[in-house]
Amino acid sequence: MDFQQTRKAQCAIDFLQGFDGYLNVDGYQAYESTNATLAGCWAHARRKFVEAEKDMPKGKAGKAQMAISYIKKLYAIKSLAKQEETVEDAFRIRTEKAPEIQAAYKA
Repeated sequence: MDFQQTRKAQCAIDFLQGFDGYLNVDGYQAYESTNATLAGCWAHARRKFVEAEKDMPKGKAGKAQMAISYIKKLYAIKSLAKQEETVEDAFRIRTEKAPEIQAAYKA
């Protein structure tokens, strides 16, 4: 276990030295200085789209609303997967259903 009193970038860089796997992260830029493959967090992404949505004129649909709707669909898949009895079944549901939504999100 490693604990630091600060969020200085060097703390994350030192802690992750030699790690080259996947790392689920928030938007903290220090992680970009590591060898990890970064995987963004949908909750943090959604938060930014909700903030952007507030700046949209009332009644006008925009990209923020579209992104939020895709993330909502991914959350629904996650909820469905949580109902499964085994980790393998949950994984199967997510890998069967999520890629199509993620591809549409990226398009």
